Amino acid sequence: MRFRSPEFLQKEWMARNRVPLLAAALAGLSAVILLERERAHWREQAGLGATVPIVTLASAIPQGEPVETRHLALRSIPRTAAHPLAVRPEDREILVGMRAERALTAGQPLLWSDLAAPQGDEELTALVRPNERAVALPVNDLTGAGRLIRVNDHIDIFGTFRRPEGTVTIPVLQNVIVVALGNGAGGAGTLSVSVTQPEAALLTLAQQTGKLTYALRNPLDHDTAEDLARVSLANLFEEDHRRHVQEARNRNIRVFKGKL
Repeated sequence: MRFRSPEFLQKEWMARNRVPLLAAALAGLSAVILLERERAHWREQAGLGATVPIVTLASAIPQGEPVETRHLALRSIPRTAAHPLAVRPEDREILVGMRAERALTAGQPLLWSDLAAPQGDEELTALVRPNERAVALPVNDLTGAGRLIRVNDHIDIFGTFRRPEGTVTIPVLQNVIVVALGNGAGGAGTLSVSVTQPEAALLTLAQQTGKLTYALRNPLDHDTAEDLARVSLANLFEEDHRRHVQEARNRNIRVFKGKL
């Protein structure tokens, strides 16, 4: 009987079982990939994997003192941990000059509620972004989200117009900042927003030819949609269109189960 070394026997066994071993390895790898995908799916559903940048304080600010650039820093935190009133990085430039409502400590997230509301015309003017303009628009209780809109809020502006094909509503601008509010008699007033010159031209034409409505955004929602189309009376009475709108809303609603 010919002697066979352990190394030879091992190679012979590997050769005979190569296909089953490869199949087992692939099956194990597939299981790991599927498990990781499932975990990623649940993290996304719970909002655990998403982060959001917020403004924090690099140094303390005494009560009543103005905010300066040196006071501000950035940090990313889980979206679910972000306060609804947390200041976002794109709003940093309009913070400078606003005064602290209370004593603020280094390292804490900066909230809009930490800042005193602008009082004088000079402070209100400072809310207008660089290279933008303030445009005043008519508003009342119905068109202005029931008077929930405040200075520094982000809103979407919709316009309703009469066209040859009928009445239509279109999104005119998205994610614009409110810089001032003016109250008038009978619930009427004005709402001023910070916009670019081309946007100001659109708003001027829109308010002269149609009716504007303002939708208040969540403080953390700064995204703009690219697929917003005009809505007509025909769409209003189309069952498929209404179903599509409701399905899109259902996908945006997260349901959390458990004790609060």
